[in-house]
Amino acid sequence: GEDDAAAASTRATLDLRDPNAPTLEVAGQFGSWRRDISQRHAEILYVLATCPSGRSAPELAEDLYGDRSRVVTVRAEMSRIRKQLASVIAAQPYRFTESVELDVRYPDDMRGCLAASNAPAIRAARIN
Repeated sequence: GEDDAAAASTRATLDLRDPNAPTLEVAGQFGSWRRDISQRHAEILYVLATCPSGRSAPELAEDLYGDRSRVVTVRAEMSRIRKQLASVIAAQPYRFTESVELDVRYPDDMRGCLAASNAPAIRAARIN
């Protein structure tokens, strides 16, 4: 029905091609926007993009800091990200909402992916 069409109407593009200037572009029924995003937000969105079923706060803490106990930090980051991207990111577990069709643009050479990042999940992506 019409609800299904509306539900699948958001396109998000996470662009990691420039190692120092990640961007997120969102196009939906209410128009589109593109913004530069912080390194940390790019790390989080990358992890969520690669884990469609979602990540818990301890899992994200492991992905980002290599420390499952950093859940307070993760929840604060996710709160900020969800304020900006309410229609795109869901919680419990953290994930892209079902309505989002996600496209990730990776650099040609993954070794340069998010150059300044020390996140374990990003370091692992550079090796693979």
